[in-house]
Amino acid sequence: MNQVRITILLWVIILLLPNASCGRSTYDRPAIAPSGETSPGSDSLIIDDKFSTFNVDQYETEDIYDVTSILEPASGPAMQKKAIQLRREGKYEQSLQVLNDAIELYPGKAGLWFSKGKTFAYMGKFKKAEECMTRSTRIKPGPEIWYFAGVLKAYIGKYDESMKCFDNSIALKPSPNAWYSKGITYDDLEKNKEALECYDKSLAIDNSYRGVWYSKGIVLLQLNRYDEARKAFSQAKKLGHHRADRALKALSKKGL
Repeated sequence: MNQVRITILLWVIILLLPNASCGRSTYDRPAIAPSGETSPGSDSLIIDDKFSTFNVDQYETEDIYDVTSILEPASGPAMQKKAIQLRREGKYEQSLQVLNDAIELYPGKAGLWFSKGKTFAYMGKFKKAEECMTRSTRIKPGPEIWYFAGVLKAYIGKYDESMKCFDNSIALKPSPNAWYSKGITYDDLEKNKEALECYDKSLAIDNSYRGVWYSKGIVLLQLNRYDEARKAFSQAKKLGHHRADRALKALSKKGL
């Protein structure tokens, strides 16, 4: 499989841009420079699919909706809330400044490092994002942090470390998204059987995950298991995946 596909890994599921649930395929990926950063003119990062049972945004904001963020403006939760709001407005540099100030005061808060990593990711600075997420995992190794760290490590080519992060996330909280991301990594490394196993484990948790069905169809197609691929694409189409119909037509055109 084309090596370019290795670099993006479900951005999707990952960044959760507000109101951007467009169902775009994981294979619609921005151009990546050798450094691991997005190259000039690359598309915005897009969500692939739903994030139903494993919500990184929820993890990031769960601590800021506390009376502390209202009663104590200089507290960690209040500063993190301000930084998130600035990031959502596209004011990334200002968001980073607030987070840097907060981290100087509260260096042991995993959520602040997590938010800083997400802000770097939105800026296309994935190596810096990965460094922040790694720092966050050392402070509070929760499943969401391990998941995001795994995505970022895969994005910059640290595939072995990425797999370990996904495994750590799954060990703490099995989620269809973590299995899906692990499967995509295997797929991009041309380990089709391993990818298929991960997709099946993802679907065992959430059988209505259209992106997984589509990706499963792709792998089955590469394994020359055409009947099974057709069934997978048909299920993806039923669930609303926008590329599934094209895949089914291509199979029919080839007489498969």
